[in-house]
Amino acid sequence: MTRSLLLLVAVGVIVSGVALEPHHAVGDVFDELQTLTLEGEIVALVYRNPHSLLHLQVADQQGADRTWSVEWRGASLLSSGGLGPTTLQPGDHVVVCGNPGRDPGQFRLLLRTLKRPLDGWPSDIPRCDVD
Repeated sequence: MTRSLLLLVAVGVIVSGVALEPHHAVGDVFDELQTLTLEGEIVALVYRNPHSLLHLQVADQQGADRTWSVEWRGASLLSSGGLGPTTLQPGDHVVVCGNPGRDPGQFRLLLRTLKRPLDGWPSDIPRCDVD
């Protein structure tokens, strides 16, 4: 009986699309009081749960290339929003905005907005305030 109830709850959560709390407190890893806009090329999209990752090659102010790890929603939430594992491809030029990681040497960002200038995808994202 207990096993059946646990299975029923798990299926209910999956089917309802309810977002579960992340496995870490966002404020512990990312500075929610700051925003940062990055422009670069996608190296890879790791499309998975609980968080998808976008690896982005960005030139810093000195012109050196840096690979940023941009944390995003899980694949199930991205899929329900119309983004599939092949929507964004390596080499796509994108502009992302989000909250930077607290450790600047890790080159991490919590994604708030993303736009692909080539075709304007997606066209309905909110503007991210820039410092």
